Amino acid sequence: MLDLACGTGRITEQLLQRRFKVYAGDISQAMLDVARERLSNYPNLVSLQKMDAEAICAADDEFDYTVCIKLMHLVPPQVRVRMLKEISRVTRELIVLSYSCSTLYGRVRRLVKIIFARRKTISQFAVTKTELEAELGMVNLEIVKKYWTFRPLSEEIILLVKKRSRLGVSEHTQCELH
Repeated sequence: MLDLACGTGRITEQLLQRRFKVYAGDISQAMLDVARERLSNYPNLVSLQKMDAEAICAADDEFDYTVCIKLMHLVPPQVRVRMLKEISRVTRELIVLSYSCSTLYGRVRRLVKIIFARRKTISQFAVTKTELEAELGMVNLEIVKKYWTFRPLSEEIILLVKKRSRLGVSEHTQCELH
């Protein structure tokens, strides 16, 4: 299983406790250092790697499953599409993604945070239902199941997705595994 954008390893730890063998990656070395300490009790089940979600250093269909939680709302649509192409390329079976969906409640909530808390909102790249379906369609993924987290208090949706059909083998730049 691939845990992409594993951060400090919270989700990775949950997967390891369920006895999955996990390859965990994040672009931040500082986050990986925290994860390495947190996950030190699982040396035979986890491999931590500095990883860019736009260029995953793995073979096509290398992982049965990929989990990508709390990342998509942080990046603009064109970057998400490139990331989704890579995630789809390296995943054989199912992918778990989280998105922030743009709702009227969410837009008002973000505006209140900006005005009163004087800070940027975390979900700066929330998507509408139409945008989400279009984005997944661009990379030949389809939604199998949707789970809303704390609806209507949260805009977060967890998606279980899969490839629509088997694509031809893609060419991918060779990279050095650490």
